[in-house]
Amino acid sequence: EVFTVKFSPDGESFATAGFDKKLFLWRTYGECENYSVLKGHANAILELHWASDGNTIFSCGADKTVQVWDALSLTRIKKIKGHESIVNTCCCTRRGQDMVASGADDATSKVWDMRAPRR
Repeated sequence: EVFTVKFSPDGESFATAGFDKKLFLWRTYGECENYSVLKGHANAILELHWASDGNTIFSCGADKTVQVWDALSLTRIKKIKGHESIVNTCCCTRRGQDMVASGADDATSKVWDMRAPRR
């Protein structure tokens, strides 16, 4: 099952994620080639977003984490823990300081500063 799909800001790529705990990156044009599969979540991925510069992807899921991915090197940058239940939603700032907000089944919303040390 696919739970989330988002285009990169330049429209050249798109990302999908869902029940299988994997984030898939695809080329938008031509044969829609799957050029990478990012693994790191321990449960379903419920939402993802691209940073406005297209270099970073944020994902959240049923494993109670928000994860931050480098869309160029195709590696995980951060795994943010702090929620006590499923993280249903996340959203990054469009400009200014690098921050991401998250909301979870634990009835909390949190704002994470990406400049802070690894959590």
